[in-house]
Amino acid sequence: MRITTHGNDLLVTDQSLGWGAFLLTLGVVSLAAALGRAVDGNLVSSATAFYAIAGLALVKLGFDRLVATQLIVDMDKKLVVAKRWGVAGTNVQRIPFDAVNGFTIEPEGRDAKTELFIQTSRGPVLASGGTKGVRQAWEEVVTAVEIHMGRRAKPLDASE
Repeated sequence: MRITTHGNDLLVTDQSLGWGAFLLTLGVVSLAAALGRAVDGNLVSSATAFYAIAGLALVKLGFDRLVATQLIVDMDKKLVVAKRWGVAGTNVQRIPFDAVNGFTIEPEGRDAKTELFIQTSRGPVLASGGTKGVRQAWEEVVTAVEIHMGRRAKPLDASE
């Protein structure tokens, strides 16, 4: 996860491509093993079925995790833009500052495998990528976004 500024905008980028690519690769290898067994005449066997089922499951999990998300806090247009790119397509949510009610990190009480949601007047918007992150990283994102939106005071540096 990376938090940067570009001009007057705050950009939060979360890419979880590595784990998804790994799972997808394992799935394709497993499907190739199932196909190889079927070509060798072992079409009806428990090992072929296992390779095929495991391969399909791993391919699906891999595609689900091949996701990149980006939050853009656009100060000029007073918008929070949540973009999510995946194999199945792209989803873009443009949320006016006035419609942002806050941020939640779910599930509550958990430090790992959490997701960030933007709470809006229209309902929650998922703002995290394909894998679930650590609560502390999402808290840093929330702090940076709220400071950039002007909803939270910027902390004083130790040098000041």
